[in-house]
Amino acid sequence: MSDLIEDRRNLVRKVLAAAPVRIGGLALMRVITIARVMVFARLFAPAEIGTASLALICGSALAVFADCGIFQSVLRRRDVDTRFDNTAFSLSLIFSALVYAIAFASAPLFSHLLGGDLDTGIRFAAFVVFAIPLRFPRVFWERDIHYVHPSVSIVIPEFVALVVAVGVEFAFRLGAMSLIVGHVSGLALSGVYVWWFAKQRPRLAIHRSDAAAILGFGSPLLVQRANGWVMSQGDNALVGVFAGAAQLAFYNFSWQLPMMISTLVTSIDSMLLPVFARLHHDNAEARRLFNLASKMWAVAGSFFGFAMIVFADAIIQLLFGPKWSPAVPILQLMAVSFVIRFSSGYAYDNLVIVRGRTTYMMKWGFVNSALIATVGVYMIREMGAIGGAWFWIFQAVVFTPMLRLPLIHQELRTLEFAKHIWQPVLAGGVAASAAWQVRAGAPGLDPGPLAAGVVVYLGAYASALLLFDRSLVGQARKLAALAR
Repeated sequence: MSDLIEDRRNLVRKVLAAAPVRIGGLALMRVITIARVMVFARLFAPAEIGTASLALICGSALAVFADCGIFQSVLRRRDVDTRFDNTAFSLSLIFSALVYAIAFASAPLFSHLLGGDLDTGIRFAAFVVFAIPLRFPRVFWERDIHYVHPSVSIVIPEFVALVVAVGVEFAFRLGAMSLIVGHVSGLALSGVYVWWFAKQRPRLAIHRSDAAAILGFGSPLLVQRANGWVMSQGDNALVGVFAGAAQLAFYNFSWQLPMMISTLVTSIDSMLLPVFARLHHDNAEARRLFNLASKMWAVAGSFFGFAMIVFADAIIQLLFGPKWSPAVPILQLMAVSFVIRFSSGYAYDNLVIVRGRTTYMMKWGFVNSALIATVGVYMIREMGAIGGAWFWIFQAVVFTPMLRLPLIHQELRTLEFAKHIWQPVLAGGVAASAAWQVRAGAPGLDPGPLAAGVVVYLGAYASALLLFDRSLVGQARKLAALAR
């Protein structure tokens, strides 16, 4: 028993020790992303950005069908199995090639459905499907909780996309194609880096029993990913179809900021998957880990979400420039959804994977797709881009009580995590109200009220959080002690 406890402590220490590397890489990636968005907003017209977004939306949709839960099927295994790893890699390469062939042939159809001349853009954007086998060896680092090379590999695409897109635009003036070329080039060079430094390079070999296991686990996860794509990208596609490329650019840039933070949090959350995988048979330990993760994400969600609501006008002007002001109300509504999602048991996806509840999620994915195909289409068709933002809120309000909470209760036999999330949300509300009052009558980049608002927000949030949750300091000290 003591050996088991020590093993768990060592695992937690290993995750915490690796966290600075992971977080540092993600932070650098997001800094480059912000720089890229700022440059693109000033170099390209909204219509060009919207057109490139439509082509890349198609590419991301195709990538979903090239990834049949293969990465997760390898990551969730406790023991190293080279034969299984080779089979997983081979399947990913086969699926990617098949999906690209279909995309190449179907580009005119996709272009017609999206209402633009996108054949060339879609065919080039479809190369993103090969990023899955190209970056496959990352799974071996992440399985061993080694995050140096994975962190570098996620920075490369952002930097290369910026440099290549700007270079191609200045050299050839290709507009939307410059953005697409930059995006695909970044993913390709990231894959080259992964294979160059890979600790283990899989070979082409397929074993029937392993393939059956991978497909059996991954098929429901594929449907879940497809529905996840519909949730995250379906609204973008609808805005492009119903409101046009320029409105899609406003919507997409508003969506980028919450997604920057969301991707950062999601990537850190994925670091907990190996811990959940080893603890999920011990319900008490899994419950404690879930409670801690829920509190962390509630703090992140409430802090950044309420800040985006209060400072949306300044953020848009600072990052994108005055011509992007139509994006302000869209960002504020998306921030409301952001708070709800991250403050309501965001770590539930780890429970889904380690306990094999992918079929359950697949069924709810169909419900989500039905909502977007009905309510989402209606709201976006009637209200345009702002309707898509309202639909984000609708999704969060519907799926939290109907999907997340029942799943969490089923797996952990309790919803006690709710006792750990209300304090950050309330602190965020208090801080946002105080900062809003300070900035009233002086929106935008007026330096005095803006600086005062930021100071008030930070101070009010920290004070309110410590007042409502006095155990937070002690928990932070425990995590710091474990990290040492």
